[in-house]
Amino acid sequence: MRAVTGTHTRRLSWWGWGWEDEALGPDEVAGLAALVGPLLRIDGLQARPASRIEDVVLPAPRVRPPAALAEISSDDRRDRAAHAYGRSFRDVVRAFEGVIEHPPDLVLRPRDDAEVAAVLDWCSSQRVACIPFGGGTSVVGGVEPAVGNAYDGAVSLDMRAMGRVL
Repeated sequence: MRAVTGTHTRRLSWWGWGWEDEALGPDEVAGLAALVGPLLRIDGLQARPASRIEDVVLPAPRVRPPAALAEISSDDRRDRAAHAYGRSFRDVVRAFEGVIEHPPDLVLRPRDDAEVAAVLDWCSSQRVACIPFGGGTSVVGGVEPAVGNAYDGAVSLDMRAMGRVL
């Protein structure tokens, strides 16, 4: 997700909590490791950086959106990785390592109830699992699209563009 503040565009971390521009820098991470190591009785604890999104390998999407949904659909690697997990400790560690086992084939961002209905109609007609994605925390694994062979694909229905209740 991107947020525009003035002329600056902010992105949420694809693998963990918070905004990318507020992440700890290398020196801060090293300092944190120096503080935490003795508490955990680990001598010489060394921090390492998260996997780079450019290095994360994802399978090709198994489905393509119909033309009517193309404008709200994304098969971008970063979008798919960011919607593959919630933000529980286990999820954050797997994403940090670059291990994305079940990415959604597409991320769809409807802007109104008609687009939600169109996504659901398309998914049901094409045997595509549709997993709702709100704030993305999902500490119980509810957003992970691990649907096996029961469906021909899986999409993440990102509801963040639906920012109000009417």
